[in-house]
Amino acid sequence: MNKRKYGSFAASLGLINQPKENFGSLRLGGANTPPINTVAPVISGTAVVGQTLSCTNGTWTGTPIITYTYQWMRNGVNIGGATNSTYTLVQVDAGNTSNIKCVVTASNGAGSASADSNVITVIYDATADAYITASGITDNTQKLAANFEMYTIKAGGITKGYAALYPIIGGTNTRHSFNMFNSATKQLTYAGTITHNANGMQGNAVNGVATSGINPSVDLNGDFACWFYSRTSTTSGTWGDLGVIAGGANPGILMSVKTNAANAFAANCDLNTSLAALLNSSGFFFMKRVGNTVTIKRNDVTIHTFTAPNTSYQNGNMSLMAVFIIGSINQNYSGKQYTDFGFVKDTFTSDMDTAAYNAVLGKETILGRNV
Repeated sequence: MNKRKYGSFAASLGLINQPKENFGSLRLGGANTPPINTVAPVISGTAVVGQTLSCTNGTWTGTPIITYTYQWMRNGVNIGGATNSTYTLVQVDAGNTSNIKCVVTASNGAGSASADSNVITVIYDATADAYITASGITDNTQKLAANFEMYTIKAGGITKGYAALYPIIGGTNTRHSFNMFNSATKQLTYAGTITHNANGMQGNAVNGVATSGINPSVDLNGDFACWFYSRTSTTSGTWGDLGVIAGGANPGILMSVKTNAANAFAANCDLNTSLAALLNSSGFFFMKRVGNTVTIKRNDVTIHTFTAPNTSYQNGNMSLMAVFIIGSINQNYSGKQYTDFGFVKDTFTSDMDTAAYNAVLGKETILGRNV
């Protein structure tokens, strides 16, 4: 082929004045085309902290050969280092509005383009997921409520010393019995008359009691926090919310609250009843001990503090909806309706107090039973 004919042939192929690197992507018979997404990428896997999600490339057109890169995002923000086609979920991902997605970028010699995967809106905390499975909860709203309580507790810095947490979700005595901190331990047992429904569980103020399996001398000895959430208030009758205590000098733990009457709290057997009368004994009641200082809060507002010199607690079985004063065989039963009990052995800061309150209140709000 002479030089003149070659120039005409080269021009027809677009080879005149082209950089040499472009020759590697030469496509005879047509121009190179950039990637175009025709089917979006898809995330698959189990949406639980600790599990690994995978993302497909999706389907693309374009020539020459396409290569792919990945960027996982949480609530629209890039997750640092998450640039593979797989991503293992971590605790910060847990939430009811996690919004985890993967952006796939396709590139070739003609250009590049990006496509978003589907969005995973809910990532379950692993502890909450185990509780949901063990208790047999299938209702999505109830599952979201349990998930909210657990991941909010952890996000608030309450990450150790778990004794028991009873979210009272599911409407039946069996489902109400499970300990969300560890669904294989400290399941509630019942005696007397207790009513179970979607709004919680309620004693009869005569003989209804739930026994937890929590031994204060083992599970709570030292700094601790405990709480309950009641949807109803009481002004008279017996009024034991939770506790086991021995008469005399032997130590114990209890919380008992009723309206316009003495309100008893004890981090040991030194009862303190000097709290002024309350206008309402429903809501979130929280007791913590740090050193010898006991703090009592209602709906995250301090209502009383006192000093408890004894650091030992009762060797017995913690009761819910009742307080057993062992020495005098005095059994104070409650008729209030309850939706949450929590027990944690840890040194609580005020931020942790607030986290516990927000966790419980948020769960109750999701379930439509907050007061």
